[in-house]
Amino acid sequence: MKKTLLLIAVGCISAALISGHLCAQDQKDQTALASSATVKAPSATAAGTSSANTASSTISLRAMKDFKSRFTNAKDELWFPINTGFVAYFKEDGFQQRIYYDKKGRWEASMRDLTEKQLPRDVRAIVKSSYYDFAITLARVIEVPDHKVYIIHLEDENNILIVRVSEFGEMDVLEEFTKQH
Repeated sequence: MKKTLLLIAVGCISAALISGHLCAQDQKDQTALASSATVKAPSATAAGTSSANTASSTISLRAMKDFKSRFTNAKDELWFPINTGFVAYFKEDGFQQRIYYDKKGRWEASMRDLTEKQLPRDVRAIVKSSYYDFAITLARVIEVPDHKVYIIHLEDENNILIVRVSEFGEMDVLEEFTKQH
């Protein structure tokens, strides 16, 4: 029961987060769309700025330390205060990523994009065994404490599918679209 409720909650959150990405044409547009929907731009500051007037001084030191230990290759990080704490947007290995912290600086969740080859073999096998004629166009892993969910965009000549695969091997279709020719 606990697993089912957690999967439903993570699924709803991930569906809401990725729904804004469907209309975007490239990674830059996706990032702008996602950040504008989540955070008011005037309060955004780069973590590396030293001005006393920046909001980065309100970012939890604990969150920044955790971030630096998790993502040693992060580039262009931007920190934003949100109602529940903080979010950091950054690039690592060429992919836009984000990580969420509560107000006390404790890690709550992270979301990162992957290529098909970066997907775990078992996750890729689950998807490809059911959708072998589809190409994986985007893979995203959403991590919360003690749980991971993979959101995978699939495409063939006529259809686009968005599926969710839990770390327990359960797969379900979140959204299905038919291409207009």
